[in-house]
Amino acid sequence: MTAIATENTDTPASIALPRWFVPLVLAATMLLCLPALFVGRQFDDWLQFEVIRGESEFSRDQSTMAEFFTFATGDPEQNLRQIDRGMLPWWSDERLKMRFMRPISVMTHGLDQLLWPES
Repeated sequence: MTAIATENTDTPASIALPRWFVPLVLAATMLLCLPALFVGRQFDDWLQFEVIRGESEFSRDQSTMAEFFTFATGDPEQNLRQIDRGMLPWWSDERLKMRFMRPISVMTHGLDQLLWPES
């Protein structure tokens, strides 16, 4: 008995893209995102800027910036003040704890503050 070789038709044919396609998509993406560099502070940037400068009523001990991405401490009084200011949704639990461990982001924020303190 002889085996007959057949083509595998279970997988779709690959699509060959021109060599310039990926660089073009990357360049277009960078061009479209470029205006975002000139917008200034947005949303939580203002709170973080106040916390770094020690001007926020919600400032915590930021000497090491270890708690920089702590947005709700679980303290009912502080959380209710944040709800009143619109920093937390009205339906938030007053005992809400919201902490994020982002060491690389903390380092880049610290470097940014060191090199460009008013940016």
